[in-house]
Amino acid sequence: MQGRSGVVFEEMKKQVIISGILLVLLFNANAQRGGGRGETDGFAFSGGGVGNGIPTLFAFTLGGNTSTVSGMNGWQTGVRGSFVMGVPISKGFSIRPEIALSFLNTSNTAAGYNLGLNYFELPLLASFNISQQRNFHILIGPEIGFLFSANRTAAGVKTDVTQEVKQQVYSFVGGIDYIPNRFGVSLRYQQGLTDINKDNAGYSGYTRSLSLSLVFRPGYKRSLNHPTSTK
Repeated sequence: MQGRSGVVFEEMKKQVIISGILLVLLFNANAQRGGGRGETDGFAFSGGGVGNGIPTLFAFTLGGNTSTVSGMNGWQTGVRGSFVMGVPISKGFSIRPEIALSFLNTSNTAAGYNLGLNYFELPLLASFNISQQRNFHILIGPEIGFLFSANRTAAGVKTDVTQEVKQQVYSFVGGIDYIPNRFGVSLRYQQGLTDINKDNAGYSGYTRSLSLSLVFRPGYKRSLNHPTSTK
């Protein structure tokens, strides 16, 4: 079972990487072509654009998460923050590369310890508008994470275990955003595709997390073709 599971996750990881490459190529093609003015995903910001007047989205997110690792039986809370750049490709569709810091925590009550995993993350998400007002969006895509620290806490003693965990991991991300104006909320689910154990520990350790964040978009203004556009 363990070997079969490993093969499945390796295949999923390859598919996610290929999907990410295709999204990047799509982004580059549309940026060079310039796109149509006004055919956007409902986002318009002053002071930025790609190609022939395609507006870009700049936003910051900050919120909390709850996470665990397969093989452990406890979910613990943490913090996640990110910078988002969304580039509309067409009406109702945009690409959203992000830069994020994610602090994941979990526990193993049977063994009596907590585990903290801290990542620098680079999601590359496709965003699909699902509302006429263009404020609801479904997000889906791959993510690569780079571990910068990990620690295990048992009986009040914290131990650095960074060298025992893989430094680079891949994940699949799905979520939904509701951003009606300058502020909004974002709900994300992340499923790890890489076993985080560096030295075949005899079990698989894949991260899972659910996060809820506040979204802030500086410089926000409605696009000219928005149903409720204002100056």
